[in-house]
Amino acid sequence: MKLHVFIGVPSCLIAFLFACVGCAPFESAPCTVPLSTSVGVPKHWKEVPHSLSVGVPLVENWWEIFRNEDLNQLVVKALSDEPDIRRACARVQEFHAKTEVAGTRIFPRVELGPGASLQKVSENDSPFGIRTSAIRDDSFGRFALPFNVSYSLDLFGRMKPHGRAMKCDAAAARADLEAVALLVSGEVARGYFLYQSLQAETDILRDAFRDRRETIEIQKSLLDAGEENGQEYALARLEAATVEAELAGARGDLKLAANALARLTGVAPAHFTSLSRRRVTEPPCIPPGIPAEVLCRRPDIASARRQVTAGLERVEAERLSCLPVIELTSSAGFASADLVKLVDGNSLAWSIAGSLTKTIFDAGESKYRQKVKYAQYQQLAAQYDKVVLDAFKEVEDALSRIRSISEKLAATERAGRAAGDLNEIARAQFGRGLTPYLSVIDSQRSLLSIRRKENQLRGALNDATIQLIVALGGGCCSD
Repeated sequence: MKLHVFIGVPSCLIAFLFACVGCAPFESAPCTVPLSTSVGVPKHWKEVPHSLSVGVPLVENWWEIFRNEDLNQLVVKALSDEPDIRRACARVQEFHAKTEVAGTRIFPRVELGPGASLQKVSENDSPFGIRTSAIRDDSFGRFALPFNVSYSLDLFGRMKPHGRAMKCDAAAARADLEAVALLVSGEVARGYFLYQSLQAETDILRDAFRDRRETIEIQKSLLDAGEENGQEYALARLEAATVEAELAGARGDLKLAANALARLTGVAPAHFTSLSRRRVTEPPCIPPGIPAEVLCRRPDIASARRQVTAGLERVEAERLSCLPVIELTSSAGFASADLVKLVDGNSLAWSIAGSLTKTIFDAGESKYRQKVKYAQYQQLAAQYDKVVLDAFKEVEDALSRIRSISEKLAATERAGRAAGDLNEIARAQFGRGLTPYLSVIDSQRSLLSIRRKENQLRGALNDATIQLIVALGGGCCSD
């Protein structure tokens, strides 16, 4: 049960002073996680505490540091045609429209309500027993052309927190759009380098299969001439079939990678154009000395920060909702029982009214609503802390992965050189009859395995670098 009363001017002035002084029950700044001010990546990442500031827009075209025109075209197409991007854009437009709707509430509401009515007086319902025959006419019409104006006077600033919260929601939606754009561009870049890595792997396996087929022909000719036994010929066929099976698997993986790129660029897989072959090279080096504040570029952090601010504004709006409400209404127009005389000067009618309403008893409902809003604010603050901690983890994970892959790649390159030398030696010794053909097969297997591993590590290094760039919000290439 709510009890509303109309209070007079002295109480209004007291409430106005109360609003000017302000006594918010939940004065609390948005929760923050320490960042570093003068440290870099990866050295001394966690030294000097500093509060995270509001995020800045996503660095434009971070993918161009790879200097790959095919990649640039794929990312640009994905950012314009990918369905998640279009949905995020529509969400930004939705929140922008909601902000504009909230902005219109500070203006008066004007309504035009023309009306007409026809009534007949009941003979059995005449006042004071007067018969309808004594009245000039027992039926009459009424016509009205009124303009109604209503205005809620925001004397205590009750609507301002709502407006600020809506603006924060709109800013969070824009940050969410940038987050989706960052994620999509990162996925396109990762998918592109995976595609190129699989292209290179199919080339390696195709060359290996061609060598195995040539070996089969040689072994068959020797077998036909009676110079070799059937064991070496069978070994050659077995090795060729094994490589052929791995080649078929690599081609299947290549098709799946192409389908993933087609999905990201917003086209059907059947209409996706195959990309030109490019050698998978090591990615550009992310320089050390990047400050930790670069994480402020992450749009998900900026969005979470805006949502915390919006939650705090809603707490304030709920606190102010218990203040008096001042309503001003007025009506002016024409009213007449004769349509011909509707716009006559004597038909003019107007009224002005004002009211001040204050809830003095609601069984504690307003207090509980404030607790609800504050609990929601605390959830947003905890989510903000989680986003920041996740950002640090993603950066650390990417750095660890880059370091591990780089070490593996260096060792694999050394192993590849040794495997190449071993293969040459095995072939030469087999040609002179010093070693069996099985030694050649073993050396070929080792060389093929290492070449594939080296190609995969180069692709993984590109993938880890992209993950680091995305984890930094694209901030590593701000120069």
